[in-house]
Amino acid sequence: MTLVAKWIDQKIKDKYIHYFEYDKFSQIVEIGRGGFGKVSRAYLANTGLVALKSFVDENSDIEEDELNRLDDEFVKELELLREVDYHQNINRILGITKVSRFYILVLEYANEGNLRDYLKKKFTLLKWNDKIQMALDITCGLRFLHFKEIIHRDLHSKNILVNNGKLLIADLGLSKKLAEVTTNSLANTKGMIEYTEPQCFKSAKYKKNKKSDIYSLGALLWEISSGKRLFPDYSQNILPFHIGYSKLREEPIDGTPKEYQQLYQECWNDEPNLRPDIEKVYETLSQIKIENPPHPQSLQLIINKINYNTIDNDDLNISYSLSSIKESSHKSNELTEKELKNDDINIKKLIIKDSVGNVTYNNNQNNNSITSQSLNIHLNKKNIKIENNIHIVVGLDFGTTYSGFAYCHVNEKNHIISNDSWPETIGPFKINTALQYDKMYKNVKSWGYSALVKKPKKPKSKYEQNSDNNKLVEPFKLLLDEPEQKLPVDYQKAITDYLGEIGKLIKETVETRWPRLDYFENVLLVLTVPIEFYEKLKAIIRICAFDAKLIKEKCSTNLQVITDSEAAAVCCMKELGHDPVQQGTKFMIVDCSDDTIDLITLKLINNGQLAEIKRTRDFSGNTFINAEFIKYLRKMLGDEPIDLLRENHYGQMQYLIQDFCRCIKIPFTGDEPDFLYKFDIEEIAPILKQYITYDKKETLEEDEWIIEIDFKTIESIFKPVIQKILMLINDQLDNNYETCSAMFLVGGFNESKYLQNKVKQKFCSKINNISVVHQPISHGAVIYGLNNIGNDEYIESDYYHNKKI
Repeated sequence: MTLVAKWIDQKIKDKYIHYFEYDKFSQIVEIGRGGFGKVSRAYLANTGLVALKSFVDENSDIEEDELNRLDDEFVKELELLREVDYHQNINRILGITKVSRFYILVLEYANEGNLRDYLKKKFTLLKWNDKIQMALDITCGLRFLHFKEIIHRDLHSKNILVNNGKLLIADLGLSKKLAEVTTNSLANTKGMIEYTEPQCFKSAKYKKNKKSDIYSLGALLWEISSGKRLFPDYSQNILPFHIGYSKLREEPIDGTPKEYQQLYQECWNDEPNLRPDIEKVYETLSQIKIENPPHPQSLQLIINKINYNTIDNDDLNISYSLSSIKESSHKSNELTEKELKNDDINIKKLIIKDSVGNVTYNNNQNNNSITSQSLNIHLNKKNIKIENNIHIVVGLDFGTTYSGFAYCHVNEKNHIISNDSWPETIGPFKINTALQYDKMYKNVKSWGYSALVKKPKKPKSKYEQNSDNNKLVEPFKLLLDEPEQKLPVDYQKAITDYLGEIGKLIKETVETRWPRLDYFENVLLVLTVPIEFYEKLKAIIRICAFDAKLIKEKCSTNLQVITDSEAAAVCCMKELGHDPVQQGTKFMIVDCSDDTIDLITLKLINNGQLAEIKRTRDFSGNTFINAEFIKYLRKMLGDEPIDLLRENHYGQMQYLIQDFCRCIKIPFTGDEPDFLYKFDIEEIAPILKQYITYDKKETLEEDEWIIEIDFKTIESIFKPVIQKILMLINDQLDNNYETCSAMFLVGGFNESKYLQNKVKQKFCSKINNISVVHQPISHGAVIYGLNNIGNDEYIESDYYHNKKI
């Protein structure tokens, strides 16, 4: 066995990468071949179509040295893919397999082939907005690589794949970390000549860098604009000379937007230092605005409230419809007016009033109720047409522990974009709901990921205190419903500050992409809140949003507040919309988030209206798994080290938990009895070494400060939480007298492969369609907003009524 083979075997045992037996693949068909080897399409049970990338034909008879070289190439690409494949514009690796002596990468299958073939087939159907979005897809993927200090070095249209209309950067075979790049002239000229920068043909000592990728990106931008391959009339033998010394470039295509043309010409500038960096490319593409005819609305939702008298189902206890607010010219109600301030609103009618109009809330609920009445907006001005002003809809999922947002242009309703760019990190769609203040709790120093997660540093002394004077505040959103709990800062200030920080990013994002927008006039913000938020809490959220400068007036109709459950239902309805849905169809939403699980059974009754049949709520989710893991560490290390770590180095505590989530909680499937995770204290939380007592330290030193967490231990960490979730789902199904046709798993914890597998194993005989819906809250909020712009009914309410039929 070669050294590389030993390394790969160890990585499989460590669960660094998933291994598939080759005989599990069927219907294997070769779909591509080149200098990299070959790519085949195959079918894998429980996964579907996948791509198999091999670096050599399995029937080849090669020398040992060549085999070692190929193994090295395989490992190089494997390591790079594992580092970046979670980005939505990078071709995802699923695992590896082996046939004969040769390893094979198992990759996400792109169902529309590579970019060059895609352009040949569909170029005439593409509008300029489509082309710009394609350019943005590539740019976002390359932006992430460059953020990770990786250069691709071989970007061209056959290394860009298309899957369901989304472009993915693939084939990282020639990619390198910047620190590893050499001046090897052979490596510099590998790849397709048309996309290779001039310096590679001029000097054998030239060292490729990020600007090399920018040159290739410029060539790709031209190809997208034309639908043609570059320089088809030039021989490959003389093309290097013309590119390197004659500054050969393609001519612009008629009708190309000026900004787009100027951008790709700057990208393939002969002088690397004059090319823009990837951030400038992203910013420029985001700002290009093309007016295309609007696409047909893909999902129509009925807006009317349900008339209870028309429903004859005995098991219907709660009902609602998915809609928004009626804009009307009602005269101002003759009610007592009171400005919403702090926590002293006890009158039955709450009214927020400003120059636009007034917002009326019913306030006859108590904290424990999960029912709410309508919020009505009465406009003083008549005939205001929201659809004349709104161009962008933003869905803001303001969560207790994680928050995120998505956005969409009203003319591109089928293209909702989840934000994945945050302060100090790129990639995740949600960020921590956390703030770090200065020592006086006055000014926000950082927020989100950067406020919470801190990489470990070498410890100085056993009882070293956190030298950072900044103060962490979380989870302040919970205090809306539990104001008796105290924070070192007023919870309304914390909410306002957090909405202000994420609001700045929202504004920057939409204004960068559509620079001529007036945020306060042209953007509709749909903010989601938990179902148990009664009207007073919604009023506080509106005031916080105003103070955070998310809306211009307190009563602005450009802010809509709906519940998380409504948003998820809207998103799941769209998923159902892919297939014919008949009246009477029932489906269940299992929303397992950070600390609660909501199970909602819905029924399509008539005219597209949804009725809620049953709802169950309990405590479960991500934080409970994290707590079980910490409980395990306490057992292994003792209580004092964990307490000191939490007290003095909370950021490192969160870093430890994040590593657990990344390496165990998400990828663990429960199907691999030899699963093993090596928890390296020196790497992940070195400060713990100084807190551990002698009796524990001696054993850990013998094990080189590594704790091996095996399959049974991980299962025991998951078991109490998973069993509770399965029991809740089973009870919900047993209480439904009719069969559910679909179950949708939403929420952060439903990303767990283990939970997905357990749910499917237990309930596949009862429900045929069990699906995981990603980002349902923010996407559902956007869909909700898109489908209510211009409707006669526009209601800011969660529509839940505690009335039995």
